[in-house]
Amino acid sequence: MPQNKGQSKEGQSPMKLTLFDPQFDPQKAAEIPLTGNVIETYDSCFVFLCKLGIPSTFNQAPSMIKIDRDGNEIWRHRQDTLVGNPYYIRQTPDSGFIVAGGAATANNSYYAKYRPDGNMQWIKYPFGLSSDTVPNDPSVLRVHKNGTFDVYYETYYQIPSGLNVGGLFKHYDLQGNCLSTKEYFDPYLTFFSCDNSDSAIWAVSVNGILYAMGSDSTFKRRAGLNGIDTTMKFPYWYIETSDNGYLGVGQYSYDFTNVDPQFYLVKFGDNRYNAEDFSESVNAYPNPSADGNVTLTFDMKTDNNVQVSILTTEGKLLYSSEIFCPANSHTELPVRLNENSVNAGMYILEAITSDAVIRKKIIVSREH
Repeated sequence: MPQNKGQSKEGQSPMKLTLFDPQFDPQKAAEIPLTGNVIETYDSCFVFLCKLGIPSTFNQAPSMIKIDRDGNEIWRHRQDTLVGNPYYIRQTPDSGFIVAGGAATANNSYYAKYRPDGNMQWIKYPFGLSSDTVPNDPSVLRVHKNGTFDVYYETYYQIPSGLNVGGLFKHYDLQGNCLSTKEYFDPYLTFFSCDNSDSAIWAVSVNGILYAMGSDSTFKRRAGLNGIDTTMKFPYWYIETSDNGYLGVGQYSYDFTNVDPQFYLVKFGDNRYNAEDFSESVNAYPNPSADGNVTLTFDMKTDNNVQVSILTTEGKLLYSSEIFCPANSHTELPVRLNENSVNAGMYILEAITSDAVIRKKIIVSREH
């Protein structure tokens, strides 16, 4: 018999925790951060992040609390000297915890190791503790079975080549030393998430397309809408469903003059998108291009109308066209970027069919 969501397994009413109810203890009023703030521990208890204190008295401080399955408090730790707020918590193989957080300035990200009793073991600020560092904000925390962990930071800064870095993926050892760093240049990705240890990091683009980070640390598309739908329907959160598909949740702006968009759901099957086949069938040469001119090639397995766009890394459209590509044939499309007086740097090739989208980098190496 299906379990009633309003009852526990024993048929009783669900427990109501009053741990932070100011009617019972004003000193325990709390403001709970929005995401990544609670985990179930190896001993079947719960640890969550919060800010303890009364907001009106400005005495709130980052804190951690552990409770058992009946809501009884096991321990709590208030951290008045901590610079920044905790965002994400994951348990480590030694039953301790890694916490990632940041300050309101989005320039003081930190990660910290805690012992199983909730006492801090060490803390590190990878970008320093000043206001003149590059913007940095932790978006994902992932702990592996061997105790190493990953943090994905949303950021924005320019490297000497002129490209804008939008994300940093850092891999750390058990002591918090950085083992590797990878920069990401895609300006469209946001809404990062990661549910479990060793699970893929997900990202949703600004037009509501779901991407997942692969074993090569690159983001590849999993599901999403195409064409005009991407300008009106915005799924910004996804879950994987039991049929190996995806369910997207977001908003539908049916009228751009209407400030009240409607709630929106969209279901994708497991065969909605085959990124690998389509990606391999679309290429550009020469790449890098010395003069801004490239030839796009298409080797499609089925008849397809392909919509082609080339954009700057900021999303400005430089070129747009549509080409019919017959099945099992080689089709070419010359593109003259030099007519748009493009500078040296990276550009984005976007190719769209009725059921697939890929983005690839095009590099222009010459200087004006």
